[in-house]
Amino acid sequence: MFNRLLLTGAAGGLGRALRARLTELTRTLRLSDVTDAPESATAVEWMKVDLADGAATVGLANTATTAVEGGTETHSHADTFTAYLGDYVAFVTVVTDPGSPNPALGQDFAAELLVKTVSALRG
Repeated sequence: MFNRLLLTGAAGGLGRALRARLTELTRTLRLSDVTDAPESATAVEWMKVDLADGAATVGLANTATTAVEGGTETHSHADTFTAYLGDYVAFVTVVTDPGSPNPALGQDFAAELLVKTVSALRG
């Protein structure tokens, strides 16, 4: 069983078909699309994002738990989004630092940053 999976394009036909099966294979299923979450997606995490206008994209979410001295556990999280634009590959990774005094960035921050990066590359 996977700890967490991310499915982009989750509101489309293929995304809808995959959701039920993927829910059985993972502890946390994170879905993203350019639309609001459908009512049938209430048991999962939903991110409303437009990853990159017309670019082939890949998204990855990762959570790591580390046992440190004394048995204390720390939890960190990383979101990575990649866009393929002809001769260019643009990627953005946002990692949560478990020791940071600052609040964690929102789960859609990396996706929004990728959209801005793709826009800058396209001019």
